[in-house]
Formats: sequence, structure tokens, C-alpha cells
Amino acid sequence: MSCIELDHPRVLLPPPAQQAWRLAPAAPVRRSLPRLWILMWVLGLLGTAIPAGNQWASSLQSPGPTIRHELARAAAEMRAPAPAARAIDESALLRHFPQHHATLDTRFWPVAVITLHGLDRAACIDATDVAGRIDGLVVVQLQGYAAPTDCAAVNDMSWRIMP
Repeated sequence: MSCIELDHPRVLLPPPAQQAWRLAPAAPVRRSLPRLWILMWVLGLLGTAIPAGNQWASSLQSPGPTIRHELARAAAEMRAPAPAARAIDESALLRHFPQHHATLDTRFWPVAVITLHGLDRAACIDATDVAGRIDGLVVVQLQGYAAPTDCAAVNDMSWRIMP
């Protein structure tokens, strides 16, 4: 017997067995996940991680920039106010303040007054500094609270939105 025959055991088999050897199914091969599945998992993880990270980052942000951002969005809503205040206008303005207890006064429409209730002293000082006045097509002006010393332990702060 030669070395070649030992390397290929099929050579030692009779011809019908060699043919059966060729037709026998190979052992199942473990395949890794297809690329599409991996891509779907990565996109799914990113799709949950990015909004969660955004919420986490906004929760770490000081209250002043958050209040300023909410007021700027409400002011953008007032760029083209209706001739008279409607319930839909009021709800559209109030939906921009999800993190605060807010009320809306529309007695002098189209000028609206948004009041944020229950702000602590640190939030009051920060909001006075950052969101005291916002200029643009619609002006947002803080009423009262001319200095940080005006802030108490609990504050109800009002901003006038004037288109």
C-alpha cells in the first residue's frame, strides 16, 4: 500500500462504495447569521440607543436651556396666529412644555402669556439668565424677575409671547 492510498481512504473501497461515498450528503455546516440579520440587529440597537441617549443628555441639561428651547418652539407656533384664540391654538402652545406644569392666558390674543408653575430657585435663576428675552419674528419676554435675587424657593414664572 502506498502513501497516496492512505491519504485517500476512498481508493481502498470497491467501486460501488466509492460511488456511494460521492453521493453521501456532507455533514451539515454551521453557517453564521446572514449579513442582513446582523445589519438588522445593529440598526435595531442604534434605533433604541440614540433616542435613549438623547433623553439621557436632555435630562442632564440645566433647566434654563430647556425652558428657552420650549419657549422658542411655542413662539414658532405663534408666527401666524389666528384672529381669535381657539382651543386648538391653546393646546398647540401648551404641548411644547411637556416637562413643566404650564398654563396659558389668551385674554389679550394674539399676545399670549405662558406661566410655568413650581420652578425651584436654581431653575428660576437659570431661566432668568438664559431665557429672559428671545428676539425674532416673535418676541418672548419674561415678566418680572429682573434679577436673580427676585427668585424665591418656588416660583411661577410668566413669559409674554408677542407676534
